[in-house]
Amino acid sequence: MHRKADYTSVFSNPDEVLSYFNGRSALLATMHGKEQAIAPVLAEGLGLQVEVPKGFNTDVFGTFAGDVERPAPQVETAAFKAAACLGHFPDADLVLASEGAFYGHPESPFLTVNTEIVLLRERHSGLQVAGISSRTGTMAASSDVSTVEALREFASNMDFPRHGLILKAGEAAEMTVRKDFTDLPSLESAFSEMIATYPSITVETDLRAHRNPMRMEHIAKAAQDLVRRLLALCPQCGHPDFVVKDFERGLPCELCRIPTRLPLKDILHCKHCGHRDAILYPKGETAYAGHCDWCNP
Repeated sequence: MHRKADYTSVFSNPDEVLSYFNGRSALLATMHGKEQAIAPVLAEGLGLQVEVPKGFNTDVFGTFAGDVERPAPQVETAAFKAAACLGHFPDADLVLASEGAFYGHPESPFLTVNTEIVLLRERHSGLQVAGISSRTGTMAASSDVSTVEALREFASNMDFPRHGLILKAGEAAEMTVRKDFTDLPSLESAFSEMIATYPSITVETDLRAHRNPMRMEHIAKAAQDLVRRLLALCPQCGHPDFVVKDFERGLPCELCRIPTRLPLKDILHCKHCGHRDAILYPKGETAYAGHCDWCNP
């Protein structure tokens, strides 16, 4: 029997967090095998068992193929999934939802960033914590092709069939989408059918978790961050997720000592009670001169 959380003073130490979750079960809202990445991490880190419910359609919250638009930004969509899962399964008290996004790097547009979120929500207490991980190493690309030779070259470069591919043609509501190819003959056959109707076909990597092993590895990293956040307790109120959420610029240059744009302090923040704390010099006491606007304008 697990105690109900009292959110005026939730946990006094991480061992209480482990005791709270150990042996419990959480439903994971997924259709794409994400339990393969998430379940081992949560079992090892929290003793939490992950179950996948039947009959819960997560595609209504958006698809990477673009035939269903995501209803909200990434974190909000993960929260929507979790809330919908609680509504669909009234006996569940803990649920998990995962959401991924791929986008161009803000400073290096030729790089693609993959951000993964694994969110846990508890019905009776309202506890909601999301683990997050971002990286640029992805298997995400697309190309417009009109010949089988070009299709084969793209498939080879994208490690197909280990990483899945999707074929798309047409516009918006009338878009034709083909996926779930297991070998080159089935991919080429679908391409030949489509190219008879359309002048060019878009081929892109399948970003669904079960067809993208590189993304699956990254989802596991987000699950690890979820464990870290659940064990990071606010010293003021005991609420989880007391981690760095902001920073203060001003790390001095190693040569001229003028403040740079690099972090001088990392700011920890509790969203529950508002308590804040700071870590001074999180990456060293001075900045490399190459990052200084005065020494390296």
